[in-house]
Amino acid sequence: MAIAPKTRKKKAEARRFDRGRRYRKARQSFFDSDPMHRICAECLRHGITTEATELDHIIPAAKRPDLFDEPTNWQPLCRTCHEAKTKRENT
Repeated sequence: MAIAPKTRKKKAEARRFDRGRRYRKARQSFFDSDPMHRICAECLRHGITTEATELDHIIPAAKRPDLFDEPTNWQPLCRTCHEAKTKRENT
């Protein structure tokens, strides 16, 4: 009896968006294109300077998949702010 290989099931959300090489390259270009893209936009609004590590979609990609690759819909966030924003959007 042959045993089928295990496969990883991606979350439904992750499957909707291609986070492949092209996206990773665009993400890196966004961070490299402007020194301000390396600072968390949300922290900056509160007068705090924090390194941005996450690329956030201002309008969630789940709501507007057509804006997924649109740099005008991107903002740099630190992990803490990105997690908080995602939590607010999902409640």
